Amino acid sequence: MTTAPTDVPERRQLDFWLGEWEAQWDGGRGTNTITAELDGTVIMERFDGRPGTPLQGISLSVYDAKDALWRQVWVDSNGGYLEFTGGPVEDGMELRRPARVDAPPYRMRFVDIERDSFTWHWESWSNDESRLDEQWRIAYTRIR
Repeated sequence: MTTAPTDVPERRQLDFWLGEWEAQWDGGRGTNTITAELDGTVIMERFDGRPGTPLQGISLSVYDAKDALWRQVWVDSNGGYLEFTGGPVEDGMELRRPARVDAPPYRMRFVDIERDSFTWHWESWSNDESRLDEQWRIAYTRIR
């Protein structure tokens, strides 16, 4: 068994996300707590959409040095299970989920990243992938 080196600089690309956050969107609000786990090799998210939405979820993100990309798995209180891959882009961070027979491709983007704030977008492509539609936009503000 080989161990993943913890000194890979790319493992720091999600550090902006670490902390406790207030999440606000059109019509609601919730919280999100992000921690570094397992000697900093795993980023764990605990989203609680209450009171804005009953949705609660957990994600685990790891940097895959072999494939030079981030991998994330999301599970939630609706029984959802989603897998994403991606990494830094010109305006922030982007993770994508490919199309499936039962669902269009999705992407999440972290943009306007500052020390104490950022914006998160959840977007899906139309069935023919000619158009990208925003499904959810969340403004994050760090809880002090």
